[in-house]
Amino acid sequence: MSARAALPQAIVSFIYAKEYGLHVNVLSTAVIFGTIVSIPVLVAYYAVLDLLHV
Repeated sequence: MSARAALPQAIVSFIYAKEYGLHVNVLSTAVIFGTIVSIPVLVAYYAVLDLLHV
């Protein structure tokens, strides 16, 4: 259990879904989608911080 606490939340959710047989396909798609969406959001966030000289 303590090894799972060190993993990112999305991966832990996927592990539990796989372990208990709960909609693994939906969860894996959500993890991939969240990762893809987060990349441009992070780039925009850092661009705004750079413009504000923070």
